[in-house]
Amino acid sequence: DDPKELRLIDVWIDRKGFVEPKLFIKQFKNCNPAELVFQGNCGPQLRKDVYDGKMDLNEGLVCKGVNNNRIWMAKLKTKSWLDRVKWKYGEEWEKYI
Repeated sequence: DDPKELRLIDVWIDRKGFVEPKLFIKQFKNCNPAELVFQGNCGPQLRKDVYDGKMDLNEGLVCKGVNNNRIWMAKLKTKSWLDRVKWKYGEEWEKYI
C-alpha cells in the first residue's frame, strides 16, 4: 500500500556508459530525478549516518561517484529498513536488499 513514484537515477549512453554524476545533476534536473540528498565524500561517516537514521531517510541512499575516470555506485541502507526486511522475510532477507 506504499505510494510509489518513478524517479530518474541514472542515464546510460550507448558506447559511453553512465553519465557522470555532476553532469547528470546539471543535464537531467527537469526529468524528475531522485532528490539530491548529499554531495561529498561517501566515507565512513556518511555510511554510519545513513545506517543510524540520522538523515531522515526511509530506506537509504544510492551513492555515485567517479574514481580514476570510472563511475561507481553503491546503496547505503538504514538499520531500520534492514530490520523491517529481516522481520518480513526471515532467513531469506538478503534476497530482498
